[in-house]
Amino acid sequence: MTDQEPLDPALSWDSLPVDADVKRLLSAIQRIGTAAADQSALCQLLIEMAAWVVGADGAGIEHVDGDELVVSHGCGVMAASVGARVPREQSLAGWAVATSRPQLSADISHDERVNHLIGRAVGARSIVVVPMRRTHDVTTALSVISTTRNALSARDAAVLQPLVTVAAARLEDLAVFTQRVAADKMLAQLGQASRAILVADDPAAELCRWSARLIDSPLSRFLHPDDDGNLVTVAQHEAASARVELPLDESSIMRSAFDSGRVQLNADYRCAALPVTSAGHSVGVLALALKERITAADAGLLGLVAVLATEAGLAIERDELRRQLEAQARTDDLTGVANRRVWLERLTLEMARAGRNRTPLCLAILDLDHFKDFNDQHGHLAGDEALRRTAEALGAHIRETDLLARLGGEEFAILFPETDSDGAQIIGQRLLAALPGDITASCGLAQWDGEDADALYRRADEALYAAKAGGRNRLAIARPGDD
Repeated sequence: MTDQEPLDPALSWDSLPVDADVKRLLSAIQRIGTAAADQSALCQLLIEMAAWVVGADGAGIEHVDGDELVVSHGCGVMAASVGARVPREQSLAGWAVATSRPQLSADISHDERVNHLIGRAVGARSIVVVPMRRTHDVTTALSVISTTRNALSARDAAVLQPLVTVAAARLEDLAVFTQRVAADKMLAQLGQASRAILVADDPAAELCRWSARLIDSPLSRFLHPDDDGNLVTVAQHEAASARVELPLDESSIMRSAFDSGRVQLNADYRCAALPVTSAGHSVGVLALALKERITAADAGLLGLVAVLATEAGLAIERDELRRQLEAQARTDDLTGVANRRVWLERLTLEMARAGRNRTPLCLAILDLDHFKDFNDQHGHLAGDEALRRTAEALGAHIRETDLLARLGGEEFAILFPETDSDGAQIIGQRLLAALPGDITASCGLAQWDGEDADALYRRADEALYAAKAGGRNRLAIARPGDD
């Protein structure tokens, strides 16, 4: 065997005489065995002990990362190499990982297994590498370096082997412990997230917040189908991001997740879409941006978030039903405009606001002309359709700040905040002209004069009757003080 070949595995700890370096080894093993439970600190201690045991000028730990090896820890002459990368086939550590056997290069000057650029950078002349077995795989190696040729030998590799074995076992125990702690923490967070979502006023927003927190996502959003089947953003964790709307016929991982009920990843694995389901059907989709390309650990986290999304589906569907019931309680079933309850609430609020701000407020009462005769002639179904068409026409010609409500039968009310009787009269005339087909209406208009709601309504109602008495299909105004 030459000093450029793999080391004979028969050369072991048992063949070593007990001398100074072995005594140092025993001390180093004791230090490793009693070191604090921190993986990074333990790796740093390992390389320092390894260099001390064999009298090397530096040591480092190299990890496999794809087709490269990266130096994760270094001491002595290798301290400056932390973060450095080298192709596996150009590294003695790469050979050690590939063969699962220690490697020696007593004089690297003629050794093709060594990257000489890296070697010269750290001043290496002699190298020993011992692979570290973790579980069933060898993806890590300990390298010790001397700046003197032939300073390291097969015996040094044999001395280091038990130290690496003890350290690898300790690192494996720490990894298992860390994984258990992380799993316990994750399960606790999932439980907390599940409870928070179930009791949240907005479970979709709470799902976005917790999912982003669990996987450290810079952006999470929940998309829900609208009445036309388009997926629209209804909640998201990053408010600065533009909201997304996906048409029904647009292909995307979010649409695929919603339609298939399965988790979808984009081409570079930096975005995930998770279906949010309830009772076996999709109620929405959770889109998550990822900071880096997904790893196996990330995939496990996404699986947990997918479970959370499924639990959230019931809460989101329940919240949607609650909102629908609330909307139904505040809208007229036939026409879809506000009902009397909402009108009374808004009238009280607008009167209070007008009083504080000293701004005008007008109320219009509009009643369809000869509606009973219309029903008798055409039937109640046609009458219902006339009411719906009237509400649609009126709603299309009022301002966003105005309120249209159906008070009952063929009677509608309109509030005009910050509008005096002259301005409200112009709008009212426009509304009468906008009525569909042969439908006509009479309208009574009153400007608030500081009285209570009943008195204001009474004045507007009296103006309505004046319009009817004047020939219908017209608007009459109650002036302040009329009663």
